[in-house]
Amino acid sequence: MKHSNCICIMSTVLEGGTHRHYMEMAEMYSFRCQVLLVEYDENFMITKLISHGKLLGEKILFGNCTEKLYLKLEKWHVKLVHLHHFMYMNDILRNFLLSGRYKLAVTLHDYYVVCPRVNMTKNGKYCYEACDNECNACMNDSLAESSGDLECRISRFPDIVSWRKYWFEFLYKADYVFVPSSDQ
Repeated sequence: MKHSNCICIMSTVLEGGTHRHYMEMAEMYSFRCQVLLVEYDENFMITKLISHGKLLGEKILFGNCTEKLYLKLEKWHVKLVHLHHFMYMNDILRNFLLSGRYKLAVTLHDYYVVCPRVNMTKNGKYCYEACDNECNACMNDSLAESSGDLECRISRFPDIVSWRKYWFEFLYKADYVFVPSSDQ
């Protein structure tokens, strides 16, 4: 099997509209080149090789997945990684993607880079892009209300400015950033 023309489409969100979008994109691109589809979590990684709209192989890997991801990308001579969400991305994966080893494209599917709650809402209502003090209060409320996932994502950031700086730095280092303006 030829390995010379392959892109990686990757996401850390494995459901919903983001999942639908990157699956459709993987199928579309698979008629132009081979697609290594990677669904990534800290504890596991699902890889699917797609060509001409057909699934050629699928593997589920457990454990330290960043090293395994590197080996997959090298094996398939991937030059471009197109990341579709990074909500559950850890620093190891972030640094790996920013290493310069691959071109990096990022598609933003929501407001995650500016709002840890993803959708810029508080108590079910749009926050109207509140000032930093209000966002900090919202972050603190989120920590007090939640446990698990949201808490893990935001607890290491002292305020909204550090949150945004962390994610903006990631976007600035990406080779391409796509911001869809509508969902069909």
